[in-house]
Amino acid sequence: MAFAPADSPQCSPPQASKTDAGNRDIDEQLMLMKRCLMPSRLLIAGLFALMFGTWPLGATPAAATPIGKVQVDVRIARDAAHSVVTLDRPVLQFDFEPGDVVRDGVFDMLTPGLTFQGERVTGTTPFRRFELRVRPATREYDAKYPSFYSIGDGGLIFMPALKGSETAWRTQFTIRMQSGQVRAPASGSIAGGYVYVGPAALVSKLPDLVVVADPGTPRWLVDRSQAELATAVRFFTKDMGMKLPRTPVLIVKNIEDGTGFVGDVTPGSVTALRFHGAASGLPTSEINRIQGFVLHEAFHFWNGGVARVAKGTPSWLHEGGADYAALMAGHTSGTLSDADVSQRLADALTNCKSGLESEGNKPLAALSFLSNRVRYPCGMILQWAIDLRIRQASGDRQNILDIWGKVIRAAAKQRETTYSLPDFYAAAGIDDPATFAPVALIVDQGGGDRWETLVTALEAFGADVSTIATPDTRRPALLFHLLEQNCKALPKGASYGFYLNDGVLKLQSPAGCSVLAEDPVIKAIEGANPVTLSAETYAAVQGKCVSGAGVRLTTSDGRTLVAACTAPLKPAPKGYVVKAWKKSSPA
Repeated sequence: MAFAPADSPQCSPPQASKTDAGNRDIDEQLMLMKRCLMPSRLLIAGLFALMFGTWPLGATPAAATPIGKVQVDVRIARDAAHSVVTLDRPVLQFDFEPGDVVRDGVFDMLTPGLTFQGERVTGTTPFRRFELRVRPATREYDAKYPSFYSIGDGGLIFMPALKGSETAWRTQFTIRMQSGQVRAPASGSIAGGYVYVGPAALVSKLPDLVVVADPGTPRWLVDRSQAELATAVRFFTKDMGMKLPRTPVLIVKNIEDGTGFVGDVTPGSVTALRFHGAASGLPTSEINRIQGFVLHEAFHFWNGGVARVAKGTPSWLHEGGADYAALMAGHTSGTLSDADVSQRLADALTNCKSGLESEGNKPLAALSFLSNRVRYPCGMILQWAIDLRIRQASGDRQNILDIWGKVIRAAAKQRETTYSLPDFYAAAGIDDPATFAPVALIVDQGGGDRWETLVTALEAFGADVSTIATPDTRRPALLFHLLEQNCKALPKGASYGFYLNDGVLKLQSPAGCSVLAEDPVIKAIEGANPVTLSAETYAAVQGKCVSGAGVRLTTSDGRTLVAACTAPLKPAPKGYVVKAWKKSSPA
């Protein structure tokens, strides 16, 4: 940027003619002075922006385009991703683009004199270059991508974690490959999502899939995951009426710590699956969940890749849509029966209710952040309700996947390739969401009395839903009641709970849980089966808690534990039973 000369035409006052030299209106002269001063003011503001990475208060750039360029060079090793960030101008602070990514605790500043906190790099003197080490993620965060985690002697880097703020910088990425390394995806833009960089030996190229498997992952788990993903891609390609623009990339890693599955999908049709816990000991119930887990992630290739969610769109649409699409795909393929679908929808309805109750029974629209306790189950129930409406209106000739296909194909034709919640409602024929009871009740209305009305609304579209206390509602109420009263000396940061896998009930009860400590496997409560926990057993425990006599639990190794219970055990909560998830089709 250069200064304009003092006699530049846009700044010099016009030459007065002999006829008006002494008569120019004072307001006109002031306007001319302002016109001459404005370029200098913007120039000063621009210099401020160059030095500080932002515009001074009250000053704005002439256009909402990035003011600087950033070059990010990335080198991947097993222990970390090493990044060199070079700016085209000196600044006192540099901001990364905000987003759903974990930086705190894993970004280490290697350049002396600079500090990193939150999303900002700060220096006491202007800087144009800095180096970062991004350490492997050690835990999962709700609704956030890990910046980096290791895959064998290589790793998976989430490139947006290193992107400069879009309002100030245009970021260019380069991966500095080392000898023997390859990347996946092997071509195309890398700016928007995950990229694997590491040994070629970990990459398998199949006809319709690229697989990267961490060497610590059992072969059966890799084979099962890739088979399920290949099947899912074929199914959704047909149902969405669109092929993926790239060959999908599957990243699989088994992590010994923790429990459960976590999956991410990023642009370029990359899905990263992380299986927590000892894979060799995965119970059958967990193994059977792999199909639904992979189907969910595969659907994100379309509703989060081919088409993207517009900013401001609630996450229940994106995530609930993938959950319900996975359920429908499993049902269509014959893997899931009507009874399976009904059970999963009953669980989702129960979990949605309890999730919103934990948020003070607020409507979804009133929550600034939708946790995984809310966005998945409530999103699935909303998708179910819309699906029932579509099936009823079309005489069962259309379903929710037809609507998703319509939304995604329309979005893919647009420059931004995005879709919004109003777009989805319009495709589903919902002109006014406030008049569609399930949406109005869950999204817009609060209070605990809406749930009975919701059941009535679902039944009007052909579902058969009732509420009843079941072993699955009694068990957590009883166990958490006992754990709460006995785990009164927990170490800082410790928690309690229980696991139920393949008919085996195991407490998660660390030191500080009195007689229940050390994670015992429970075979009986008051002499009865804790898995098929009956109303009679629940009533017996209620009586023990009233008398303060203590509750007897028998462990798998034959011990009898007498757990303290002096607080009344409330009546067993009711859960939902879905007897029929949709109206039966005529024979």
